[in-house]
Amino acid sequence: MIISIIHWRTAYALTGIALLAIPIMGCGNASLPTVSTVATSELAVDTFNEPSSAPIHANKIGALLVSHGSHSEQWRKMLLEIEEEVRDKVLDCDLIADIKSSFMEYTEPSIATRLKEFDHEGYTHVILVPILLTVSSHSFDDIPVIAGQKEDYQTLETLKLEGTDIYKPKANVTLAPLLDFPDALGKNITRRVQDQSVDCQNEGVVMVAYGSEPYDEEWKVLLEDVGNKVRAQTGIDASEYCWCGHIAKYQSKPTEQAIKNILRKKHTAIVIPVLVAVDENFQGKIIGEAIINHHDIHVKTLASRELVTTKWVMSILETLDEQDHYRSHDFPTPSKVKIYLDNGSVFVNLASGAGEYETVRRRPLFYQFNSLHLAPKKYWLAFSDLFCVSLLLICITGLFVLRGKNGITGRGSVLAGAGVAVPLFFLITV
Repeated sequence: MIISIIHWRTAYALTGIALLAIPIMGCGNASLPTVSTVATSELAVDTFNEPSSAPIHANKIGALLVSHGSHSEQWRKMLLEIEEEVRDKVLDCDLIADIKSSFMEYTEPSIATRLKEFDHEGYTHVILVPILLTVSSHSFDDIPVIAGQKEDYQTLETLKLEGTDIYKPKANVTLAPLLDFPDALGKNITRRVQDQSVDCQNEGVVMVAYGSEPYDEEWKVLLEDVGNKVRAQTGIDASEYCWCGHIAKYQSKPTEQAIKNILRKKHTAIVIPVLVAVDENFQGKIIGEAIINHHDIHVKTLASRELVTTKWVMSILETLDEQDHYRSHDFPTPSKVKIYLDNGSVFVNLASGAGEYETVRRRPLFYQFNSLHLAPKKYWLAFSDLFCVSLLLICITGLFVLRGKNGITGRGSVLAGAGVAVPLFFLITV
């Protein structure tokens, strides 16, 4: 069984982050009531600052939520909703005069646009709160450069080529910690797993995150740490993580493999997208297709392979509506049967009765070309032979096109000999 938690919304304990960042700016700590939790529809994160009696300095401070940006309207809408969900809590602390949202790329309002607005409105300090899970080139390079807080020529040129506006505000800028600090992400993932868990002894967790090639080790440490906390607090003793972003070439295969790893050990896989919002391409396509391509099945146990009949096999396929796609079956091991289908396969453990159903999706055009290559039809085979003969004629006659020292009696013979020697070498040695 696969439980997929697709729709979730992330926010941050901005009150706690603001209180943490203000002493860094030299504004002093404020005497505020302790806020225990900032809750949204999906993320509830404990704040971590104690009130103090230090006086508030006369500064006008704004908070700017910074998200990556996306072509997905649903993604953008969810990130903009974070501002509304935390606005009252943030403004209640009397330290923050206003809160705005911005996107790093793809769409407005951009970081530069919002910083210009803060300058125009006379703000002395702006706290940038990145809605990013952990360290990446965006948090380390892009955002600081866009906000005029870091000089990096390569990043600057890349941003200019992408059409990203750069603006250094008059206001002092402080960059708040990411969502992996102090324990926001761990608490969020644990709570979401607990919401879906029914039988922790027979469940495993698959965490699917974007990933980062330059900071791969940092992402691995983060997900391993979160996995340890999930296992410690939920009683679930199996977890896997994988990437779905650029590092995985935006393919569902790593997610499919992680699900398969869990289902080899457990009855149920709880799939958790570790992403800041819902994007049709990630939750809908990449993660969603990985889930659709895996189905668990349970059948009555059989004492031996001799009891496996075609009728028994067809009874399993009927439950999957695959009886018309049956091809054959065999036994990879004495206790396991593999059923071959036109568009996938089914594995069944005869001893436990547990099984796994996989489907294979045929890619248009690629599948047809591959079919012609592997199992050519009669007329296509004749055409292929004719085409091969034509190529040979072109190669042979081409030897005699040039004359003189560059022709077959001169340099051409050396080149032609070298071309023949390479395949001959492999034919003889391999």
